Amino acid sequence: MHELSIITAIFNIIEKVSLDNNLKTVHKVHLKIGKMRQVIPDMLKFAFDAVSKDTIAENAELLITYIPIIMKCKSCLCKFEVNENIYICPSCDQTDLEALSGQEVLVDSLEGDK
Repeated sequence: MHELSIITAIFNIIEKVSLDNNLKTVHKVHLKIGKMRQVIPDMLKFAFDAVSKDTIAENAELLITYIPIIMKCKSCLCKFEVNENIYICPSCDQTDLEALSGQEVLVDSLEGDK
């Protein structure tokens, strides 16, 4: 369950941002996660609820935006979105690709009270 390690790392950011901004409570946590991370939303929420217990973000709403997988073909330089896990350039059928997006795990924003 790599969702737990993702949430644990995110909580380090939540705590630092909350401290830096004098937040007493956090009500919403907005995440952006690349589809290549293959997180299971229910598992991520479960991990978030477990880690947030007795913290500044207990009972906070977890909002997730998924970032599409965008690849660039190293042969023809075509950029394309990966659909259905097909990692083949639609222009030249090559598989030597560079990931441009889809691997991210970002805390986009926090909402809370001072």
